[in-house]
Amino acid sequence: MNRKHATGIAFLIVLAAVAGLLAVARTTGLAGASGSSATTALVQARTVQLDRYETTLRERVAAIDAQLAGSTGVVSGAAPVAEKVVYVRPAPIVRTIPRSHDGDDEGGSEEESDD
Repeated sequence: MNRKHATGIAFLIVLAAVAGLLAVARTTGLAGASGSSATTALVQARTVQLDRYETTLRERVAAIDAQLAGSTGVVSGAAPVAEKVVYVRPAPIVRTIPRSHDGDDEGGSEEESDD
């Protein structure tokens, strides 16, 4: 093999190894955490927004519970009455298959009976 070719192949192998190391560093986050501050701020803003939405939903549920308790006279904290479950089996399905029994009276064929 020519020395030029061996040097070129060695250079390509080194270049591939460097590219692989850069890819691993980028994937594992070793290259730096430059985007983490923006992500953290976004998560915190979204958490605050979801907390406000949860508060409004809890207020709506409480208002609906109060309205239902006032209209029916039932307290929302009362224990529910257990219902009795009775299982009733359906009627069985009977299927009949019509079959023809012509010539099966004796169990033999007509040719044998002529002997």
